[in-house]
Amino acid sequence: MAPGFVKINGYTIRDVGRDSQLDLAGIIRRSSDVGMSKVAIQTGGAVISRLLTDLGFGNNTAVYFPGESSGTVPFKRAWSDIATASLSYGYSVSVNLAQLAQAYTVFANEGDLIPLSLIKGEAKLPRNVISPEVANSVLDMMVNAVEGPGAGGKRVGIEGYSIAGKSGTSRKASSGGYKHNKYRAMFVGIAPANEPEFIIAVLVDEPTANGYFGGAVAAPIFKEVLENVLRIRNIPSDESEMFPAVKKSLSAEPSGSV
Repeated sequence: MAPGFVKINGYTIRDVGRDSQLDLAGIIRRSSDVGMSKVAIQTGGAVISRLLTDLGFGNNTAVYFPGESSGTVPFKRAWSDIATASLSYGYSVSVNLAQLAQAYTVFANEGDLIPLSLIKGEAKLPRNVISPEVANSVLDMMVNAVEGPGAGGKRVGIEGYSIAGKSGTSRKASSGGYKHNKYRAMFVGIAPANEPEFIIAVLVDEPTANGYFGGAVAAPIFKEVLENVLRIRNIPSDESEMFPAVKKSLSAEPSGSV
């Protein structure tokens, strides 16, 4: 594989960066479509499709908000490598922002998905989707995506607080496929990462300032909202005696690579 691109079934998938080798944490940190495609092909499209469904995509949330779209998750009898690859980095799937925020509850609750509610204090039964070990590993990787070396999410950093999150950028869909000059920029984050209290999801439709990447457009909005939430709710910092920090080694890389 040449750095920065890979050919699958005659199609070329390209990354913005040109990394020659990345481990799984690096793939997430660098938003590598090439790396994620290779992982997905090893995993299989059917497995990924089922997981997306388990995370609530393709189904309405339980908030019963008027006009909510359930979105789509593709199902196929046979998955080609290119169909599997595109699924792995978000294409061929449509979701709404509430579904995306709900899916992140899995990483904030050790693998349990917590259904959304608009009613304060309404109790809804959690549903296990992935193991606590996997959920916590992904949470650590999302901390790395914000705070690690070469991270694209540094615009969300708030001194004294550990934050997990991931930016996203996608072309807008149209009846004939995807538009080449219209984008949506996203950032979803969990804070504080060592004792999750909040999940904030931000989407900017057709950004026109500061480019169109999620890390440049949506992440600063996330930061501004979170700063006010932490202040209003008086959430102690990681260094507080009330809230001991969980030390994460962001410089150590796992031994495996993709």
